[in-house]
Amino acid sequence: MFIAKRFIHRLNAVILVFVLVSCCIFVPGLTVRAAQAEPELLWDFTDEYEDYISDPDYYVGSMNVQLDTDDGYLHMVSENGPEEGTGTGDPNVTFRVDDLDADDYYWLKISLRNHSDINRFQLHFSTTEHTLDAATNTLFDISVNDTEFKTYVVDLKKANEDSLPISKAYTPSITDEETLWTGIVTGIRLDFLFKDYPGGQVPTGTEMEIEYIAIFDSKESAEAWDPKAASEPTEAPTEAPTEAPTEAPTEAPTEAPTEAPTEKPAVSPSAGAADDGDTPAGVTANDAIESSSTSLIGGAALIGIIVAAVLVVAAIVVVIILVVKKKKH
Repeated sequence: MFIAKRFIHRLNAVILVFVLVSCCIFVPGLTVRAAQAEPELLWDFTDEYEDYISDPDYYVGSMNVQLDTDDGYLHMVSENGPEEGTGTGDPNVTFRVDDLDADDYYWLKISLRNHSDINRFQLHFSTTEHTLDAATNTLFDISVNDTEFKTYVVDLKKANEDSLPISKAYTPSITDEETLWTGIVTGIRLDFLFKDYPGGQVPTGTEMEIEYIAIFDSKESAEAWDPKAASEPTEAPTEAPTEAPTEAPTEAPTEAPTEAPTEKPAVSPSAGAADDGDTPAGVTANDAIESSSTSLIGGAALIGIIVAAVLVVAAIVVVIILVVKKKKH
């Protein structure tokens, strides 16, 4: 009886080890990730399927600036700088906003690369309570002469209020004492850079790139949000079904179909990542990911089978040893 109990305990231990190992091996594609809060407003300039600089759902107008999104981010080059004699160096582009509650959502997260030596970013805004004017001038500090994209989290309520003294120095008619980031936001104008009044005194040819602009309801949500994690799958891709069709076609096709297959949308490029050209021609990035994930799962399954076989053999050996010992006694 004692030997039988010991055998059962050892067998339970073997089964437990087998279950733990199997869980580690057979679920390689599953990633445990805490849910992150999504922004209330998101302009993702890395999304090749959104046309922010011509689509009227977003774009309102621009001045003193050249804009493009050809390289996977919003790229601006300033025009009409003060050195030209008649310009004030005030590059800007205005985007439409759909009913953003400024009192609930005022934490800005922005990723940008500043190629200039000007260390202040500038934007203006309009709300249901205030038009876009000098009083909505909003400034915050940024780094200069960047070689990489930098991320900033900014309290827009405070940034606008802190900018009012600078605005009043040039526009004495401003009487506001508190932030104007209140009510319902209807538009945001990116002025990119600010050096001094009048305008912004940004020299012609000054460049900046922006990856995304997002607005949240809390600082914690803004800091925790990762645009790459938001676009990545949390599970390994589902394999295509392998079952044969239920009915055979009535006729064999006489020639190859002439229509091109529907293309899968390419994976949006990660911020700062370059195309290394390793994907074969005719294979999309999604195909490469599916193939890689399937190979990983297949290899893991083979390892799991081997480990399971080893554990079964070990269990059999334990049983034989116990039986032999029992006969001796």
